[in-house]
Amino acid sequence: MTHFRFSCLFVSILAIFCLMGTPHAKEQSFSEFVVDLPEGWSGDEKSGFSSGDKAEYMLVLGKMDSSGDTYAAQVSAFVLPNKNNVEAQTFAKQMADKQADATEPRREGPFWIFTGDPRDNVVKGRGTTRVAADDACIIIVISKDPSGANGAEAIAAGLKPVSDRTRALLQK
Repeated sequence: MTHFRFSCLFVSILAIFCLMGTPHAKEQSFSEFVVDLPEGWSGDEKSGFSSGDKAEYMLVLGKMDSSGDTYAAQVSAFVLPNKNNVEAQTFAKQMADKQADATEPRREGPFWIFTGDPRDNVVKGRGTTRVAADDACIIIVISKDPSGANGAEAIAAGLKPVSDRTRALLQK
């Protein structure tokens, strides 16, 4: 009889957890991408962030840590004019060379991907960098999630292109 009660209790607890569910992602649209952001994540975009050229685009997605003072994880996406007509593999290699302990870039879909330490001050630690390029633009997506528990990799991999220039490059 005790085994039966324990089984019923276990099934009841399991049912409660299933009803609670996991935090669902909410689709958010930005001018260059659509992304499914899990609960606790937010995003902001800006054009002309470096030189004032409106063709420069930056999307920063982040999740704050429990203190609310710093980011626990971040995904940054940049769409830049390809002024020097550089190939994605070459650009990824140049970026990897500037990072600590970077892996060799490897081809994965439309991207050249590597891991390393981008040395930014927002989220410390290793990150994954994705680079894609055509004659018109370069797309760089950097994800950092030191604990691996915040879903940054899934968010970066799930960015959906919506503008003509991002669709042309990423939906080949």
